[in-house]
Amino acid sequence: MCGRDDKWLGFTGDAVTQVAQLRPHAAHLAEAWPELRRRAERAHRYLEAKLATVKLEQHGVEWVQRKSSTDPLVNVAMLWASALLGWLNGCDLFATKAN
Repeated sequence: MCGRDDKWLGFTGDAVTQVAQLRPHAAHLAEAWPELRRRAERAHRYLEAKLATVKLEQHGVEWVQRKSSTDPLVNVAMLWASALLGWLNGCDLFATKAN
């Protein structure tokens, strides 16, 4: 999917999840953490907006170039799960501003 320009909610969710998993190491990422967190928060806002309005037949994709594929559909199901997990992880990550 990388470099094909279509926006998969699942990959956005994966990005948020990766930053959430780094939270215990934030002190060791002193310089990078604020930027990582800011970008993850932006991705989480995108997820919130898109998950609220996405139609199942769109497969969790905001089509831009239509160069990525939804075949096999098992991958699409996995990316739906990634989108939801990323949204949940973001809710936890951004629940308090003390992070």
